[in-house]
Amino acid sequence: MLPRSLTNAAALLFAFAPSAGLAGTTSADGNRVTDSWCNGGTICVSGERDVRANTITFTLSSSTSGWVAFGTGSRMAGSTMFVAYADGNGGTTLSQRQGGGHYDPSVVGNSFSIVSTPSTAQVAGSVSVSFSRSMDGIGSSFIWAVSGSRPSNPGSTSASIREHDSYGYFSLDFTPSEPPKTTSSSTNVAATTSVISTTTSPSSMTSSASPIPSPTSTQNVTAATVPSSGICVASFCDPTNTFCVHGQRDFAANVVTFTVTSRSPGWVGIGIGSTIMSGAVMYVGYNNGANVTLSQRTASGHDDPTVVPSTFTLLPSIPTATSTNLTVDNAAKIAFSFNRTADSPISSGGSTKFIYAFSSKAPANPASSSSSIVEHDAYGSFALDLSTAGTTSNGEAVSAGYPTSLSRDTLLTLHGVMLFLAWAVFPAVGIFTARYLKNQLGHNWYRIHLASLGVGTVAFTILGLLFVELSLPNGTPNRFLSQKDSAHRPIGVALSLALLPAQVILGYISNGLWKPDRTAIPWWDQLHWWVGRSTVLLAVIELYLGLVLYSTSVVVMVLYWLWIAVVVIVFALGQWRFGVVHHVAGSTPSTADKVEEGTAVRASAPK
Repeated sequence: MLPRSLTNAAALLFAFAPSAGLAGTTSADGNRVTDSWCNGGTICVSGERDVRANTITFTLSSSTSGWVAFGTGSRMAGSTMFVAYADGNGGTTLSQRQGGGHYDPSVVGNSFSIVSTPSTAQVAGSVSVSFSRSMDGIGSSFIWAVSGSRPSNPGSTSASIREHDSYGYFSLDFTPSEPPKTTSSSTNVAATTSVISTTTSPSSMTSSASPIPSPTSTQNVTAATVPSSGICVASFCDPTNTFCVHGQRDFAANVVTFTVTSRSPGWVGIGIGSTIMSGAVMYVGYNNGANVTLSQRTASGHDDPTVVPSTFTLLPSIPTATSTNLTVDNAAKIAFSFNRTADSPISSGGSTKFIYAFSSKAPANPASSSSSIVEHDAYGSFALDLSTAGTTSNGEAVSAGYPTSLSRDTLLTLHGVMLFLAWAVFPAVGIFTARYLKNQLGHNWYRIHLASLGVGTVAFTILGLLFVELSLPNGTPNRFLSQKDSAHRPIGVALSLALLPAQVILGYISNGLWKPDRTAIPWWDQLHWWVGRSTVLLAVIELYLGLVLYSTSVVVMVLYWLWIAVVVIVFALGQWRFGVVHHVAGSTPSTADKVEEGTAVRASAPK
């Protein structure tokens, strides 16, 4: 039986637009916005936003006997998800999880607090929970899923859950229709703020100060003079001056202020504590109109880093007045400053390792701190010494990468295209010709079969493997059997390195042992058929898993399954019009297929 994830893919042939919630309602004082969405009694999600406090209270409920969940964004990869299920004692267990693709999401630390259900919430069913969290990372797009299967350990927030029975998308609008009414007290910038603005706004996430002051130098960041005794300053710019960072450590406050600038307009990121992505605490910033959005992320390898709860404070403007030796030039397209503690991974006994990256391509949803980002145009690593008070220094570059060839996204796209041709196009041509067209084409059927499968599938599989290998960084572990990639890699290994070579060998054996006077199909021919059929079916599944892993668009997924449907229809027509043709002596051929080097006749007729 095929996995349910494959049968679910058929639903994508009937793709549906995200469902909209009720129109967001803004309170009279402009401070509270409520919106909700329900899918019958299966699932209801209600939200009440406190604009001034930059928080939101969600209520998740369902009539399911299993589990119910919703998550931020429009796909599982990168989504912050909240999974609820009955705990078996009359209560509800709520678990925060992080999606990395179409597999069981990982349990992560909670960024919410359980609260009483607001009077404005819509509630459906016995599984119901309300919780409050920061508005950071909350946009208008959401995903949902429901299963009737109970978790293995319903009293635990880390219980494993079975795959969903149904799922979909919806949207909620928490944008206030009018600004909150002003009060006599001022509001400070929240510690978890993820957006700064260059224009005056009543929101606690904005500031009237410009984040990019006029420069006094063409260098983005400079460090020239010794700071006061309680301060340490270190700066670094990449070789092209596209990326610069200025770090200022306040030993009394145990705080480091980082100012990051980039001349690349898409996004810029800095990671602390490592010279590779894995293990680094990363901060990714990008423009959102007049604002800058900043998010904290982490990664286990060269994949889109996952958004995690923030441990920084984004400053409302770049603190040139209070920072030592900080200047910013007007060539910077992105600029922001943030505070974080001087604790680990900031070293107190020498240099700290950093990584950086930037891209000219903007994120898909720049208003969201959890937006997916495209691969970097350039990257590198460096070291800053922020360990000694009263000193100033320039950082040292450790490595830099400025690709002049194809990007990783392009290489992965080429990988997918090559293998689609290798396993969804060439086999269709080669198998159809061998199965139905021997009489019509004579000996040319074999030439076409050999060119399609013996050359086309083999050559394009090799190209596909080459492209994916080029996309991997040096030293990538478990390139063939990564658990994170679900079944895609091990199935690919089985297809490319085991089944394909075996099928090619069987094909040459079948051709070499063919005899014109044979009266039955030998076992090696039949083995060749069935290994081929099984291999192609597995390849169809493998291509689908690759599209899921790459988080491809619904359009591409639909086109893929439409092509598979077309191939199935064409084979059905071939079966109806021609029937299966075999080389067996004694049958009455409609045409003679002669072996080129001899006089033997291959008698061919529909079985």
